[in-house]
Amino acid sequence: MRHRFAILSASALLLAVPTFAHAQKAARTPAPTMEALLKQTGDTYKTNATPNRTWYLLNLISNGKGAVIALSEELQWLNQPGLSRGRAEVMVMKLTNPPTPQLLKAVAAFNDKMSFGAIVVDDAGIFYIHDFIMNGMLPENLSMEIAVAFYLSQNALKEFSAYAE
Repeated sequence: MRHRFAILSASALLLAVPTFAHAQKAARTPAPTMEALLKQTGDTYKTNATPNRTWYLLNLISNGKGAVIALSEELQWLNQPGLSRGRAEVMVMKLTNPPTPQLLKAVAAFNDKMSFGAIVVDDAGIFYIHDFIMNGMLPENLSMEIAVAFYLSQNALKEFSAYAE
């Protein structure tokens, strides 16, 4: 039985090597800019420049529900030249009062079940945040990241609407 486990472990390692090599190659591939990707997707967006970064704002509506997806990019992530990170942020709901312990507990339980991104709470509201690597990204990949941000923020809105005042 130990030999089977060793064989399976070796097989898993061999399968992981091409994935690691692909990740290294992607890190060496120059990242397209967020603006270039958005132009290629054909999405309509507005820009909002702050001192630290430029935000690209997209208004999305699906099944009568809407959200503003805020996208940004960090061109030198983790102090690695050439490694770029994108970020998608969505305000799920605005809070008029400070978050309650019950809300924070519900957010923690919700985050435990999430595969992508995280729900973050501050005094202003509840946000969905998701980071992604932009190196080697195609416009179709960015569209997928936007769709994931939209639908997960809508799920969070359903989950936390009971906490709205």
